[in-house]
Amino acid sequence: MPLNLALFHHPEFGGEGIARSWLDKAVHLRGSQEYYQEFDRFNYLWMAFNSWGMCVTLAETDAGMIRSLKADRDVAEIFDNVVQNPRFREDIQRVERNFPLASFSDLLRLDPTYNWRGEKDAAYWQKIAEAPRGKKVRLSPSLDHRNLNWADTLDCTYKVRCNLAHGGKMANRSEARFVRVFADLLEAMLVRANPNLLTLR
Repeated sequence: MPLNLALFHHPEFGGEGIARSWLDKAVHLRGSQEYYQEFDRFNYLWMAFNSWGMCVTLAETDAGMIRSLKADRDVAEIFDNVVQNPRFREDIQRVERNFPLASFSDLLRLDPTYNWRGEKDAAYWQKIAEAPRGKKVRLSPSLDHRNLNWADTLDCTYKVRCNLAHGGKMANRSEARFVRVFADLLEAMLVRANPNLLTLR
């Protein structure tokens, strides 16, 4: 089903105004000297992106929105343009070793006493692979800066969002640098898809 791009801009639907309100807050935090504000920036950008995504897909759930956005060729083309920026690919290269990214809530359900925040060594992956039925751990796709595609990158971004929202991220500088990569992506996608979003008031 094609996306309904016009609904986002319909004044009575309100999506554009909602997205702009969150995008404005995120832009004001860009380049902040306080590392922890990267988490706020990511959350603001996700809310803006979510508002846009729900408007254009008319999905009932986040999962439905993600499926529709991944399947849309026009949105994929926007992503292809965004990742032409060498800096973005360099940023992905710095964080790609963290993927596949496991669902933190699934890890806790599998074994709440295991040190899931430790090294992702052979024991870590073996424990996930041997999870019993009913406790399988959902994993994001892998990321490779040399061969990026929209569907996998959106899935990874959503996994970052879920782990942050569900208590899987520490409030430290390392996690802030990690989250910033995906905040930058969300901002770039929103502005590329809606060039007037930052300029019209």
